[in-house]
Amino acid sequence: MLRLTWVQPEDLLGHELRQAALDGREPSRIAARWRAAGGSQAPLRAGSSPEPALRYLRTLAKDLLDELADLPSRLKDDEPTDLEKIKSRCPDWPSGPRTSTAPPTPTRYEAAWLGRAVGCLLGKPVEKLPLEAIRQLAASTGNWPLSSYFTARGVPEDLLTAHPWNRRSATTSLAENIDGMPEDDDLNYPLLNLLLLQRHGKAFTTADVARLWLDELPPGRTFTAERIAHRNLLLGIEPPHTARHRNPFREWIGALIRADVHGWTNPGDPAAAAEQAHRDATLTHTANGVYAAMFTAAVIAQAATATGPQDIHACLRTGLTVIPRTPAWPRRSATPSGSPGPTRTSTRSSTNSTPPTRTPTTGSTPSPTPPCSPPPSPTRTATSTAPSAVPCREAGTRTPTARPRAASPPSSPVPPPSSPTAGRLLSRTASPPPSPTSTAPASTRSPG
Repeated sequence: MLRLTWVQPEDLLGHELRQAALDGREPSRIAARWRAAGGSQAPLRAGSSPEPALRYLRTLAKDLLDELADLPSRLKDDEPTDLEKIKSRCPDWPSGPRTSTAPPTPTRYEAAWLGRAVGCLLGKPVEKLPLEAIRQLAASTGNWPLSSYFTARGVPEDLLTAHPWNRRSATTSLAENIDGMPEDDDLNYPLLNLLLLQRHGKAFTTADVARLWLDELPPGRTFTAERIAHRNLLLGIEPPHTARHRNPFREWIGALIRADVHGWTNPGDPAAAAEQAHRDATLTHTANGVYAAMFTAAVIAQAATATGPQDIHACLRTGLTVIPRTPAWPRRSATPSGSPGPTRTSTRSSTNSTPPTRTPTTGSTPSPTPPCSPPPSPTRTATSTAPSAVPCREAGTRTPTARPRAASPPSSPVPPPSSPTAGRLLSRTASPPPSPTSTAPASTRSPG
């Protein structure tokens, strides 16, 4: 049986009930109707429940999704998606290029790209695992703190039984079988965005992104919000409504993983990078999902002018200037009362029980500091060769602190292949990518 993930109405409803509780709506009555009808919660880690629901429940789920969309939100005005409203809440919005510097060299761009690939490959075998399981697997082979790729050699059998590798990645992403960079959606999107800029330039529109996806992006290589938006396009729904219609993943972090190129192609101009990321992100995301992409693009753009690791906090502070100030910021670490079920997670997220924050932060611990204010000095420096955690892939909790280490963008996009899907989007090489401890900067993101 083909059980397509991330689109089944009975599963989307469970995710939307959680989303509603997080974004200021009151979903308890609708949740009670769903439970009374025999509906179940959305799966915490899988993209779909194992068996399809009865036709009655599927029809009811669609109706309740629409009812949830009509509920008023107390955070609507505090968390805008419109760019001008976002800017109005960012008093320190960057005015333009802050320095006049020479364009980054191709070598620095190569380092940024390799760091992107290295971080992606590093996390692939341990997707879906909680942090404690990742620590145990790494420590069992003497690899904690992380200094190299994961390996199955020497891992006790009972530990692997309790915490198995990601089944799709174990054959290509463990140290003993790495043979180049496997295809991954985290790397597909940078190549797609290079093609977007090649075809439309920096003045591209969200509709241009949509047309490119329809032409070049296989729906089966999309997940969560991106898959829903792709489906909505095929239903004839226009952007930005593609991000909202029956899309409970619209504040997850799919847009964040598409932000790199927008930073790379605007070196020293975080405002332009953030605006570019906004036009891309609003095809699939709203509010915090969009802010995450804008933050990341701005940080990377600023990092292009950095002269060393000591500049990382300046880059992070720059990213915070494009995130709107909101009274809801201190409340992001707690699930609102009346939540119908467990806090959001996904097939790409850590399953720790701590509820995720819904805004990008500069560390793993939520802070009441408003997002447009400079963050407190963290206790760890970003020059460590090992990631401090494997962040959530789609549940909105990933910390982009490692980005500046890999951000040395080109002044203009490198011409992409004729089709971003050619050769599975990334040519395999005769030798594996550099180790996470090599000179190429490594991202700490867990891949998709």
